[in-house]
Amino acid sequence: MILLQKKIPFLFLALTVFSLFSCKDKWEEHVALSNPVLAEDLMKQINANPDLTTFAELVVKAGLDDTLAASKSFTVWAPSNDALKDLDAGIVNDDVKLKAFVRSHIANQAYFTTASSPSVNVKNLNGKNFVFTASTVDDIGIAKANQLVGNGVLHVIGQPLQVRENAWEFINNASVSTVQKAFFKRLAFKIFNSSLAVVEGYAPNGDPIYKPGTGIVSVNQFFSRVANIGNEDEEFTYVVLTDDAFNAEKAKLSKYFEVSTADSTDSITSWHVAKDLVFRGKYLNGNFPDSIYSADSVKIHLEKSAIVSTHKVSNGVVYVMNKIDYRLDHKFKPIKIEGELNGSTSTIQMNMQTPKNLEIRTRTNQLTKKVYRHLFVNGHGVNNFWIKYPITINKNIKYKVVWVAVNDFQTGTFNMQLAFKTPTPITFTKLVELNNYNEVVLGEYQADRYYYFSGSHAVGTRGFPLDVFLTSSGTNPLTLDYIKLVPVFN
Repeated sequence: MILLQKKIPFLFLALTVFSLFSCKDKWEEHVALSNPVLAEDLMKQINANPDLTTFAELVVKAGLDDTLAASKSFTVWAPSNDALKDLDAGIVNDDVKLKAFVRSHIANQAYFTTASSPSVNVKNLNGKNFVFTASTVDDIGIAKANQLVGNGVLHVIGQPLQVRENAWEFINNASVSTVQKAFFKRLAFKIFNSSLAVVEGYAPNGDPIYKPGTGIVSVNQFFSRVANIGNEDEEFTYVVLTDDAFNAEKAKLSKYFEVSTADSTDSITSWHVAKDLVFRGKYLNGNFPDSIYSADSVKIHLEKSAIVSTHKVSNGVVYVMNKIDYRLDHKFKPIKIEGELNGSTSTIQMNMQTPKNLEIRTRTNQLTKKVYRHLFVNGHGVNNFWIKYPITINKNIKYKVVWVAVNDFQTGTFNMQLAFKTPTPITFTKLVELNNYNEVVLGEYQADRYYYFSGSHAVGTRGFPLDVFLTSSGTNPLTLDYIKLVPVFN
């Protein structure tokens, strides 16, 4: 009797497990019978549709039929036969173009129109993004939606999707602006990165021998210093100026960027035209806001009437334009020199190695009540002790020079001096008053050429900054919150 009682729970457990597995098998049978399409794949579904025979042929010719038969989940936007009747023979007969064309209609994962509220950005197999809504894809109407199969979903569309270039590809391939295009090509170059190269062996001295052609990396100065307009995951509005318009901008600006050679002046000026032609975000139909700032934070005015042509690209929109407008005081901004530089005494250049009592102090402005940092040097014992600040400054611009230098450490006033290029001769001398937190005007200064830091502009230009010297009068202290040079345009 005791043995029977012990066996009953085990019998019950076995019957329960058997029952569960039986139910699971029957449920799977039910699902398979009620959803026979789940046993199909996208390629079979496309082949079964008499209105998609042309697209089916293109998929096979492009070698993507196995992809659409795989177990991985995809979404296909398949153009109808009528939509493909005028397809360019140059696409059909070019293996590379054909594959790109077919891949532009396929995306990883399953996207249903019911999930596009109001829209979703989808990346196709070419790595390009487009907008998918409840009724459109890339502004093309969906004729038949949400055909579910085992490895994804099929949508039938009335027009083919375009293989779109991004903004960077457009400027490199377009023929609308040869001047701007030629300049951009100069900004792209290749460098050798040993960490990416393949080592084939070692020289007698132990140096690695790299496999030829490996470790070569493409670098673009515009991408790193302004904006990566080749980035598929960010949206841009990009302006391409006609040759006449680009040359007109260079003619207007070149006098501010004059250096020792005409070629360098032209290259630097071209940079300062091109850098303010890219805007973050997508402004469609020429609907520009009154205040639109370039990626380099310059306020530019764009007129819809200046648009020559509009080109939709995979990461935004490109406008070919015959004119842009801006104010010079927006293009050329004030130059501000912080007295403490980067906040470290090790970054400060001076005429002695270890000056006595050099500090970077934190104080509160008694007018604004804001905390600020400033340079303070006292008891250095050096006649005309100076600190050097290299800056970028334009030619043919008159700058109003001001400083904020607070004497909150002694009752007696003292003079400080400012010089340009060399510590002497002195350009400005000004009394540092007690507890004056206001900007003090020193005078006006105009540079004799364009001075700039190394590598801050275009290919082939070598840095040549202007040195600004804050100098003590005799052995007096130095104190500086900041120096500011403000462009003056009449």
